[in-house]
Amino acid sequence: MARMHDLQLALTSGIGPILARRLIAAMGSAQRVCSASIHELQLAEGIGTTRSRAIYQSLKEAADAAPREMERAHQAGIEIIAGDDPQYPPLLRTIPDPPLVL
Repeated sequence: MARMHDLQLALTSGIGPILARRLIAAMGSAQRVCSASIHELQLAEGIGTTRSRAIYQSLKEAADAAPREMERAHQAGIEIIAGDDPQYPPLLRTIPDPPLVL
């Protein structure tokens, strides 16, 4: 399930890898970020009222898109890899903004 939430964050407009990791660090997990309220999103550094509303809406849209993307990948024989998967390239982990999923 963690991959699904990482994918949801990756598909969310307004959240790049750096902000996603900041949110995960603040809230404890990608799953928690994906279920955060507008107010909880506002508490994260760099996210104000307007941005938190936009991210909240985009998170909801990405929640619908993520399972479809996982299924499309599966149908194509592609495995989505999250940053905490053993298969994630170690060198990617060393850059400042590694992608959440591959």
